[in-house]
Amino acid sequence: MVVGKSVYYFLQLGLKVTVLSAPFNFGIANAFTYLADGATTTQDSGGQISFYLSSDVPTLSEKEEFENGIYASFTDQAAYAEILKRAMALWNNVPGKYYTLVIGSGSLGKQDASDNLNSIAFGNLSLSAGASASPVLGNNGKNIVDCDITIPESATLSYFAKAIAHELGHCLGLGHEHKDHYALMSYNFSEFKVTLDDAAGVATLYPASSHSADKNFVPCGNLGSSGHKSSLGLSAFWALLFPLLLSSSLRLAKKHTFKWGPRPK
Repeated sequence: MVVGKSVYYFLQLGLKVTVLSAPFNFGIANAFTYLADGATTTQDSGGQISFYLSSDVPTLSEKEEFENGIYASFTDQAAYAEILKRAMALWNNVPGKYYTLVIGSGSLGKQDASDNLNSIAFGNLSLSAGASASPVLGNNGKNIVDCDITIPESATLSYFAKAIAHELGHCLGLGHEHKDHYALMSYNFSEFKVTLDDAAGVATLYPASSHSADKNFVPCGNLGSSGHKSSLGLSAFWALLFPLLLSSSLRLAKKHTFKWGPRPK
């Protein structure tokens, strides 16, 4: 009789837990996505990743609409230079990573996938793309040896700021994020900031020296990527919960007189 009551209570408790846990995602947490299975951008001996500019300067409109008009009085060239610095700073300020994005000396930037230089310059853009990045993998498939960012000849300052920061993320090896729609690496990139998911992505790709030997290092909970699944899947969740449900069911079966229907009070 105790066994029958235990099964009854086990099923009741299991159903309640299933309903209560439904809003939570215990599957794969695609908090960030890699472009090429963990490929990283080639750095110099000091950990710097240089981007070279061309002499091109985009026409930037609606400066007064961006961030309370702090760039309203800036020329296009001044606003362009400042936004580039700020976009790089967004990625440079991520804690727990080892790299520094910098602007290289000289106007060497051009769209050339074979020169092994990361460039930011005008180029051909499809009708659906306001900006684009073109990472090129080396022969080993583990390093991005060239990444040219194509910028539009004209754009609103708000769009340009978010777009250039987004494309820098691609050059660091991140793909498009499909779960966190607020992430800078999502298709929306609605805000000019790096989210926790974006930060977890680059901190995993470029761990600080103490973690440099472990490319699978995940610094933030059970976040995962396209190539790294979260440690707490649905099966693991139930495996951990099963002993607790069984123990509770046995205690309830011994304590209460059995009858079908709602659990006795």
